[in-house]
Amino acid sequence: MKLVPHSMMMCCLLVFIVCATHVQTAVNAQNQKTSKKDTNTLEGIPEPKMEEIRRIRTAEDWPNPIVLVNSDSFYLVLHVDGERVQAELDLANLEKKLKELKLDRWPLGRVVAVEENGLRSPGDNEKISEKAKEVKQMLELHKVMIELWPSG
Repeated sequence: MKLVPHSMMMCCLLVFIVCATHVQTAVNAQNQKTSKKDTNTLEGIPEPKMEEIRRIRTAEDWPNPIVLVNSDSFYLVLHVDGERVQAELDLANLEKKLKELKLDRWPLGRVVAVEENGLRSPGDNEKISEKAKEVKQMLELHKVMIELWPSG
């Protein structure tokens, strides 16, 4: 008689394991979709509008994000209501902020102006070059065109 309760318990345990595995598989699939969406956020922005980009001659006319590369950080520069607004960020937060920008912040398409800081202390050249390399790799990862501007 102990065999029947033991068999029922084993069946219940087997059903529980199968259900738990199914739920875990569904959660993993959802997490993978979310991860892919997070890494591809910038891909929803249209391709760069080359004709419009080539007509721009000054930074004041550039409506898309601008990244200024410093020796130890980056400035994200945006034009908001005719004002130039900037925030100092590390690379991870710069990437996060770019991904959070609304579509209307990208009127020229998926392109960012990148400029190295021209004001340098001794020893800054190598640091700024390294930071520029880091930001370029991050932007290329997200398939963002880089419009290099000369240092000011």
